[in-house]
Amino acid sequence: MTQNFFTDFLKRVLDDFSFRKDSLYFYDIGSVMQAKTDSLHLMHIHESWEIKIVSRGTVKFFFPGVTLDIAAPAVVVTGPGVIHANGEVSADSELFAISFESRERWSALLSGGRSREIWFSAELFRQWDQLLGVPHISFLERLLKFIKPADPVAETVLAGMFRTFWGTLLMAYSQAASPQDDAGFKGDKVAKALRYISVNYHSASLTVDDIAGYAGVTPNYLANLFKQEIGVSPRRKLVEYRLDKACKILMKGSCSVKKAAWLTGWQNPCYFSREFKRFYKYPPSQIASGKVRNG
Repeated sequence: MTQNFFTDFLKRVLDDFSFRKDSLYFYDIGSVMQAKTDSLHLMHIHESWEIKIVSRGTVKFFFPGVTLDIAAPAVVVTGPGVIHANGEVSADSELFAISFESRERWSALLSGGRSREIWFSAELFRQWDQLLGVPHISFLERLLKFIKPADPVAETVLAGMFRTFWGTLLMAYSQAASPQDDAGFKGDKVAKALRYISVNYHSASLTVDDIAGYAGVTPNYLANLFKQEIGVSPRRKLVEYRLDKACKILMKGSCSVKKAAWLTGWQNPCYFSREFKRFYKYPPSQIASGKVRNG
């Protein structure tokens, strides 16, 4: 069922989209305002590219200090390190999002308020790279160079490259023996829980009960599974995941300690700093100031 809806969606995109510049929205570090910590939306950042396709209706997109209503058909590209919130999908809208995080190979199709998630396998990405002739991230970065120039030739190249990008993904997904990722874990419940953490870690309201509910088990049962398979509790894994993300943000040198804490789900910057020092053996301020460059 998952494979069918995903392939049907990609076929529809390839048939309906022109991939011209008037339907492309590109955001890199220099194109959005700096974050405000009083934002009402769950702002976060990615280490790699994220692409969202508005295929039906109008979807609200949130950047610090900016709200955009983007109507279909449209492609929204968010660059590494860009602070943003997830799109708001209404009952008559449809949004497909794909993240190219190095460890969280994930996508989701949100239609009429319902979400269907897809976790891509390493096998699928190897097959995709073979079809493209280069690593998919390299192809994407090359493609994005054609977004900015105001040149009709560049626009034609851009449309062709986008069509190649999605067309080869469709071929790879259709041909892969195991298109969905098993995350390398024997226990499906643990894999589901880890995936949920990787997508929702930036929400300060995320609880172990939420994680267990997504995995389809009780919190106590999930705790036992985590201890058996990865050696730590779900709560500790969430803390360590947030610390890892915060450390990477701080190492880029563009965020304060307070902002890095806020972007990774910490409500109390002081508690964040204590946990950070306990885990890394030095305070986050040393990374923010450039005194330590290796987390």
